[in-house]
Amino acid sequence: MEQALTDRVMVKEIPVQLVKSNQAFLVMGTIIAILFQSKAVVFFLFLTAISSLLFGPRVNLAFRIAKPLFAHRLFYAKAESVELQRFNQLIACFCLGMSSLFLGLNLPIPGYLFSGFVTIAASFALGGYCIGCTIYYPYKMWVKRARETYGWLNWLFDFIAGTGPFQPPFQLRPQPLMLMGLAHESIRTAVKEIEKMARDKDNPDVMELKQKLDELNRFINLHAMQEDDRMYPPIDARCNGITAQFETEHEEVARLEHEMDNALQAVLDGRGDMNQLNTLVLKWCDFTNRHLRNEEAVLMPKIPKVLTYRESATILNNILEIEQEEFMDFHLAYAFRGLSPGQRYNYVNILKSCCSPEQFAAYETVLKPMLPTDTWNDFGTANRMN
Repeated sequence: MEQALTDRVMVKEIPVQLVKSNQAFLVMGTIIAILFQSKAVVFFLFLTAISSLLFGPRVNLAFRIAKPLFAHRLFYAKAESVELQRFNQLIACFCLGMSSLFLGLNLPIPGYLFSGFVTIAASFALGGYCIGCTIYYPYKMWVKRARETYGWLNWLFDFIAGTGPFQPPFQLRPQPLMLMGLAHESIRTAVKEIEKMARDKDNPDVMELKQKLDELNRFINLHAMQEDDRMYPPIDARCNGITAQFETEHEEVARLEHEMDNALQAVLDGRGDMNQLNTLVLKWCDFTNRHLRNEEAVLMPKIPKVLTYRESATILNNILEIEQEEFMDFHLAYAFRGLSPGQRYNYVNILKSCCSPEQFAAYETVLKPMLPTDTWNDFGTANRMN
């Protein structure tokens, strides 16, 4: 029982891929219900919506369908707040409930009208505009006052927010080596900035481009060393040399980096061509992104199948021993800075669960100043981290 508890953490955010899958599920379901005038489909959608409110994301049908398709990306994908998504699901559930009620009373016009509201709201959300979010933030401000005035309704406010007895569900603690996948997300953040600069031909800032490239290459070089020296060998021993292709890709990334650095220095010396440099930068960015995708699609799904949690934690600790001074002085903060709030929570969670208290205390001195005090304290809350 103790092991089960220590291997579980609270869900704070939901990966965007799952959020979009739920929205698409609602759009398709309500359109089918309206087109075929099917009460059964509306009832079914209502039951699936309310079950996820009562029992959490783990019973959401759309999530269960989508998870196998996005398995290699879900852990370190961009994510959205559980509380906000619960509020949106509550609105969908209310509309589907009203639709079910009217259809049960043989009133098809208001019945399918409420289903249409769900179609419209979910379609807008897929397009990037969240109607529920527009309602949610004024509601949050009102609830702060309402909790004092209408204290007897706090149980309802807790249910809507997913707090108190309705807190977000638990999930298994992430595999330790997913820390390397989170490093990929930091690399992607920096690559996106560099790509934007390389495409901005009207205002090329060569010195800023050089600074960002130098920082990213410094980060990538240590990351590649960590993988080549400490992460790949134990995986290879169980997977018949599966990492050979990634070592070759590391060499190609380094070759492109050298070619790009020469072109950059030539531009700085006044003898190079900016267009040629931009072409090389974009080529390097494209290959780097492809390498990250390849590793995630092929290698990441294998890790929990061939290594136990304890073995992965041991490998991670071996990884963190490489170039410790460089890791503490630069790599740790650079990785953390490039992550979203939910990814930062997972990053800290992995370090705390895998490292000794003394090691984590050292990492804390670097990471804690990068966050608001309340946020860090939430990261360290016992029922969320232990």
